[in-house]
Amino acid sequence: MQAHRPTAEQTRTLVRAEQKLVGRCLEDFGIVWKPAPALPPAMPLRFCGNTGSGSGQVAGNNAASAYNWYDGYVGTVYYSAGYKGISDTVGARSGMSTLWNTRNDNRSIRFSSTW
Repeated sequence: MQAHRPTAEQTRTLVRAEQKLVGRCLEDFGIVWKPAPALPPAMPLRFCGNTGSGSGQVAGNNAASAYNWYDGYVGTVYYSAGYKGISDTVGARSGMSTLWNTRNDNRSIRFSSTW
């Protein structure tokens, strides 16, 4: 059985959907919400293309560092899907050059208000 390849329009729609996920809680980096039933099965979240050594790679269990661009929100990166397991917390408008507890073993992220 041949794998389904999305059309160019389906790929653009999926990329737009992934861009809307930036800054939102993600329960599982491995299963990204798909925007329409006509699209192929949900795909894992990937790093943006043309941005560095991890460009285009799957994000889940593959991030060594993190930066949180959002004012008023902390981001907690979890070892397991569903916001479970050990974690690293990244403060508002700050970053961690090394995720000490979840380095390359991270599956979900939750943002919480600091206000």
